[in-house]
Amino acid sequence: MQAIEYIHEGQYIGILHQPNSGDQIKETELNNLIEIIKDKYKSQKSFTELLEEEKEELNNLHNNNNELAFTQNTNPETLESICYFLQSTFGQKIIVPQIMGSGPAIRHRPLFFELNSDNNTIIVKYTTFGDFNNFNKALSILK
Repeated sequence: MQAIEYIHEGQYIGILHQPNSGDQIKETELNNLIEIIKDKYKSQKSFTELLEEEKEELNNLHNNNNELAFTQNTNPETLESICYFLQSTFGQKIIVPQIMGSGPAIRHRPLFFELNSDNNTIIVKYTTFGDFNNFNKALSILK
């Protein structure tokens, strides 16, 4: 992703970003992300760390009211494990560096997977840093 910088009155300003405060992604974006997750699932060995039950749930991944949904009886522990796996596998790949002058760059992670235990689903959120770091750009990195 393209680096960003914020300067106010000649001084670099650091942004404090809470990934869970991002915007929920749109339905079409979620559908595109689901396809990428399923494609990666079929081709990557990193999914071998998942338990068989979790792998089965990923096979059933679909969009339900703009949230990642699985089978109706997904137990909470499995859902939590999948949410963690998606965050560490996909959320950690999207990094937006923030230039801080002579200091170290800050590395923002704008893609966030949040467990919605009320609906037994996972909400996907994204924070856009600058017009050039939109969600479609993030999807191109994940492909």
